Amino acid sequence: NLVFSKVVKHYYIKVEETGLTSGMTWGFTLNGTSYTLTNTSDTITGFENGTYSFSVAVPNGWSVSPDPSS
Repeated sequence: NLVFSKVVKHYYIKVEETGLTSGMTWGFTLNGTSYTLTNTSDTITGFENGTYSFSVAVPNGWSVSPDPSS
């Protein structure tokens, strides 16, 4: 899920997963920057209003839904 909220003329993006086994590593790339997590969510701040590229690094044997590229 992505949630956009305005914070002092900037936005934050919240990325959250559900369904993975606790402690499992997962990741995503947002606007060319890669993030690796073992927790269920992350919030990235400092984005201006606009369009950003996004992809998910899916752990082996798992799938992602809905497809974040659509």
